[in-house]
Amino acid sequence: MNALLIINPQAGRRRNRDIARLEDQLKVQDIQPETISALTRDQAIAGAKLALSTSAKKYQLILVAGGDGTLNGVLSALLEMATPDAHLPPLGIIPFGTVNVLARELGIPMNREKAITVARNG
Repeated sequence: MNALLIINPQAGRRRNRDIARLEDQLKVQDIQPETISALTRDQAIAGAKLALSTSAKKYQLILVAGGDGTLNGVLSALLEMATPDAHLPPLGIIPFGTVNVLARELGIPMNREKAITVARNG
């Protein structure tokens, strides 16, 4: 399964060293990520728009690994691009922030491997 991974490497208490580990964890579950780094909400919006406008059918899944700000940016981009004929893949959340309010409210596991499983399987 091909996935677009939009990640804020500075979210929460994690740093860049975790990106490679996250990509490896995705690959174990047969998810091949194409990673876009987004340090700000605006970068998350721009990255999501660019990737989806040029190759939306390339991805079977969009993954957001960041905090609530990163997720908000990606959701804003998806809402702008949502039209009746748009092909937008499902969105998966991998909690990577400090608090992860939305992920907690949605019942997404804070454990990274379990969150990946939920994202992959729905």
